[in-house]
Amino acid sequence: MSNRDGAAASSAAGPPPASADLAQLETVDDEVTFVGAAQIENSWNVFSAGLISSPGWGVIDTGCGRTLIGSDTLQTFNNLLNKHGRASAVERSEKNRFRFGNGQEELSEKVAKIPVAIQGKVGIIDAAVISGQAPLLLGRPTLEKLNVCLNFEKQTMKMLQPAIETAMITNDAGQLLVDLMQFKPKSAQTEPSSSMPSIGANDQVPKAGTDERAKCRKKVTLKKKECRCLVAQLDNADYRKGSKFQVAELFSPPRFTLEVEKHGSKGLAFDIKQGWDLLNTKTQDQVEKLLDRAKPELLVACPTCTHSGGWENLNQYYRTPLERAQLIRRNRARLRFCVRQIHRQLQRGGDFLLEHPWPSQIWNSPELQSLKRRYGVFRVDMCAFDLKCPDTGLFFQKGTGLMVSNRQVPDRLEHMCRCPKNHEHRPIEGQLHGGQRVSSFVATYTPKFVKTMLRAFRVGQHDHHATAVNLHECHMECLAVDADDSSGRAPDAEGSPAQESNSEDDAKIKATLAKLHRNLGHPSTQDMCRILRHSRASDRAIQLAGQLQCTVCQNHQQPKSALPANVPHSFQFNHHIGMDVKYLQGWRANQRVPCVNIVDYGTSMQVMVPIYVKESAEVLKKTLRDQWMSWAGPPVHLTTDSAKPNISEAMSDFCDDSGITMHQIAADARWQLGKVERHGQWFSCIFDRVCSEVHPTNTEQFADCVAQTQMAKNSLISQSGASPCQLVFGRNPS
Repeated sequence: MSNRDGAAASSAAGPPPASADLAQLETVDDEVTFVGAAQIENSWNVFSAGLISSPGWGVIDTGCGRTLIGSDTLQTFNNLLNKHGRASAVERSEKNRFRFGNGQEELSEKVAKIPVAIQGKVGIIDAAVISGQAPLLLGRPTLEKLNVCLNFEKQTMKMLQPAIETAMITNDAGQLLVDLMQFKPKSAQTEPSSSMPSIGANDQVPKAGTDERAKCRKKVTLKKKECRCLVAQLDNADYRKGSKFQVAELFSPPRFTLEVEKHGSKGLAFDIKQGWDLLNTKTQDQVEKLLDRAKPELLVACPTCTHSGGWENLNQYYRTPLERAQLIRRNRARLRFCVRQIHRQLQRGGDFLLEHPWPSQIWNSPELQSLKRRYGVFRVDMCAFDLKCPDTGLFFQKGTGLMVSNRQVPDRLEHMCRCPKNHEHRPIEGQLHGGQRVSSFVATYTPKFVKTMLRAFRVGQHDHHATAVNLHECHMECLAVDADDSSGRAPDAEGSPAQESNSEDDAKIKATLAKLHRNLGHPSTQDMCRILRHSRASDRAIQLAGQLQCTVCQNHQQPKSALPANVPHSFQFNHHIGMDVKYLQGWRANQRVPCVNIVDYGTSMQVMVPIYVKESAEVLKKTLRDQWMSWAGPPVHLTTDSAKPNISEAMSDFCDDSGITMHQIAADARWQLGKVERHGQWFSCIFDRVCSEVHPTNTEQFADCVAQTQMAKNSLISQSGASPCQLVFGRNPS
C-alpha cells in the first residue's frame, strides 16, 4: 500500500467548524436514526501513513478533520451493502484538495453518502472519496454526530443516543474500528422486537411478587400545591385528547397546517391572503370563537414584520408623520390581538409560538413585557434551517426571535438553531431574478423549520394510552414518591426494570436546576454553582449548573462596556505623527534597549531609533530632528504621552520654534496613542524573529537588525493596498 492510500488525517489543520451539513438518503429502507457528516472545506490537510484497509469497518481517527474513504474501499463497501440487500452508496460531485504526509497532493472530486448500520440502527455517513485503498476514516465531525465516547480504562466505547456500549476492536495496525454492517435481517424488521414492550404490555406483566411490593409501599399524602400541580397536568392531557386541531396560525398563510395535514391531522390558518382581515374587530371575534371551539395544541402567531424594524428604520424618514402614526397603530393592533389569543391559548392548556425578526421593535413593546418576563425570547438563525437564495445558492442568516410556552423547546433546539458559521451569507436586500423582493422571500418558513418546530413541541405525538403524569414537565415540579424509595423513583414493575440513560438523568437535573434558578431570583452562574457546592450537590449537578442557560436572564443582560478606542483619521504624510519610547530585547540576557518609535498617522511610515541611554528631552529632541525632520521636514502635529521628557520646557520650546503643535494624551489612557503602540508591538514581533535568526552580539549587529526590521515593515502592504514606502516615496526599496 502506498503512503497516500494509507493516509490518516492525524494532523488536520485546526479544529473543524461548529457543525456540519446533514444529508439523508432516500434509498435506505429503514428509518434513519443518525447521520454522520463529512466536514468538507476548501483547505489543505496534512496526512501521515500507517492505516490498513478494513472493508465494512470504520476507523476512529480523532485527529482527522474530515471523513474520507478510498475509491477501492468504497467499491468493497458497495459489494457488502448489496450482499445485505441494501442500495449502494450515492455519489455527488464536489471538489476537495488533500495533502499527504509524503508531500503528495490529490484532488478529490466526489463525496459518497454511505448507508451504514450500528447494532441495527441505520444511518448515513458522508465521506470524501480519494483514489486508492484508504479505509473509511471517521473524522471529528462524524464522531461528534455519533456521540462517540472512548473509555480506555474499561476498553469500551459508547455511541449514539441512547448510548450503545461495545468493546473496543482494533486491527493489526492498532486503530480502533467500528462495525458499520450490522444491518437487521429483512424478516426481523417487520416483527416487533421481543425486548421492546408493546403498548399494552403493562396489562400482561406477570403478577408474581405483587404482594411483596405492596408490603413495602407506603402511601404519602400530597400537599395542596402538589394536588393542584397534578390536576393541572391531567387537565392538559385531557385538553390534548379533546383537541380537534393540532395547530392554528395567526397572520400566516398555511405553513404548519400543510405539514400536519400530510400526516392526517388538521390545522387552521388565518391571514389576509385567506380572506381573514384580522384588523377588523368582527373578524377578530369570529376567529376567537373558532379557536375556542378548535382548541389547537399549538398556536403560531407571527404578526406582520414589514414595518417593525429592518429597512423600516430607513424608510420611515420618507413617510409623513400621519403615515408613520397609522403604521404604528396597525402594528400595535396586530400585536394586542396576538397577545390576547396567546393568553386564551394558555388558559385552554395549549402551547404557543410567537415568531418575529430578532431586531424587531415588538420585543420591547409594552404589550409583550409580561409574556417576555415569564417566557423570555431566544434567537435562531434561519440559515440553520436551509434558508437559501434560489439564484446564488447563498444562505440568508436572518436572525429570528422566538417566544415559546414550552420550556423544553429551547433545550431541544440548542445545538441546531444557530448559524454553523461554515458558509457565506447573502444580505437581505434587492430583488430575485423573478422580480420578487428578497425581504418577501425570506419571510416564508422553510420546510425544515416547520418540521423542526413541530417535533420540538411534540405536536401530534402524545400517547392516548399513557396514564402516567410527568411531574418534571409541570411548572411547579412537585415530586410525589413512595416513602421507602430514597432514590426519588417509584418501584418498577417486575419484568421491566428501569434502565435510564445518562441523558434522561441529565434532563431531570436540568429541570430541577431551572426551577431552583427561578426560585432563587435568577442568580448568576457563579452564585448558582457556589450555592450548590455549599449545599453538597453532586459534581454532575454543579457541572450542569455551569452550563445552564436562562432566556429571561439573557433578555435582561446588561450591555457590555465598550472597549476604549481612538477614532482614526486620514491625513497626508507628515501631517500628524506620534512618538513614544519602545523597549526592545537587547543582545544580552535580560537586556532592554530603549528606542524612539516615530509613526506617521497618514501612511503608517515608521522609524525606530535605538538610543541606548535613558530618554530625556535633549535625546528626544535630537532624535526627532536628526532622524525624522532631516528628511521629512517638521510635522504639523506631534502626539506624545505625558512623560516628563515630553512635557519639558526644552521639548516645548523646540516644537514652538519649529512650528509643531504638540498634543499630550491623558494619564493612563494609552489607547489615545493606540496607533503608535500597535505599530510598536508589530515592530517588536518582527524584530524578535529577526534576532532569533541573526543572534546579534554587539551594538552594530543590533542596529543592523533594527534597520532590517524597519525596512521590512515599511515595505509590507497595508489594507489600503500600498506599503508605507510606496505611499511616501512612490516605490518599495529594491
